Amino acid sequence: MGNDCQRDGIHKNIRRNDKIRYALADEGQASYKIEETAYTKEDDPDKYLGYLEEDIDFTGGQNPHEPQNSGGTRRAPHNYSPETKEYAFSIPVLPYDDNTPLEIAMGERTVENIEDSDSVKVGKRTIFSEADQLPTATIQHDQKDLDLIEWFIGTKASMTFEANIGEAVQITLDCLAAKHDYDDKPLSHYDLNIPNDKSLFRFWMHEGITYDGDPFLAVAGVSHTVENGLEALYHGEEKRDAYAIAESTSTDKYDTTITAKIMDLDQYKAAVENEVRIDIEMPFVRGKSDDGTINDAIILKLDDCKILTADIPFQEEGHLEHDIEVAPLESSIEILTPV
Repeated sequence: MGNDCQRDGIHKNIRRNDKIRYALADEGQASYKIEETAYTKEDDPDKYLGYLEEDIDFTGGQNPHEPQNSGGTRRAPHNYSPETKEYAFSIPVLPYDDNTPLEIAMGERTVENIEDSDSVKVGKRTIFSEADQLPTATIQHDQKDLDLIEWFIGTKASMTFEANIGEAVQITLDCLAAKHDYDDKPLSHYDLNIPNDKSLFRFWMHEGITYDGDPFLAVAGVSHTVENGLEALYHGEEKRDAYAIAESTSTDKYDTTITAKIMDLDQYKAAVENEVRIDIEMPFVRGKSDDGTINDAIILKLDDCKILTADIPFQEEGHLEHDIEVAPLESSIEILTPV
């Protein structure tokens, strides 16, 4: 009888699992919604993040424990004690439009109209500018074939903006969430509508990287990081989850490097002579209105920058190239969308 029951149990498991032999990547999707009330889950995170071409290592399935020993027992853990949970994960995004939630790393989102030379509206300008306190978002991970929806609640992020020759512009959001929730019997799953009628923003689209209006010659790449020094805060009411995510970074907030082929001594002299601060602007333009007004672009702006390093290398062969370290006092990102 026991063997029959055991066999029946095995057969039932096999039959149940016949419906899914393995979970598929194309059955998963990620979305978000900015929280109206911080650290409170949004029930309908229906906004796409952008194009997701790399893995996101979501951390909802964690259960950290600290091993504990005791005198008089064997030389091994005698018990395990549950620790607080920290929901950290990175989202590498290829931005398509202003849906990417840059405000959870920058601080603020504002929208302005773009008008052409005849004062006709030809687009909107979404400006992501910095604020000391960041808003929070609910990030949703939906794995349809597993009937799993999980939410990362109270999410803030640090951010790295990267653009390099031959590549699409990429923004990586290094996220930290306060809380986690899940549903393994959802009533329905989401179908995100991610547009594909235009190209992504690519490096070759840049229309002159400038400093104080002058051309920044032969730029081959840029990397700009906004590090918010996020820290999960805990107290007893939330048990093992955090009750808030705090921003702590001040002096080490920015890490900015511009890679350029060396054609003159402008940046070298700016570093050596400790020249006045400059503004740097990097537009990647996808489209313009009929009169030439830019209305489809992503623009990185670095304000009041000091050139920290612009060394001239000695090489055995080839053309000279250097990494110019830049120290801004403030930064912003603008995404222009045509109408």
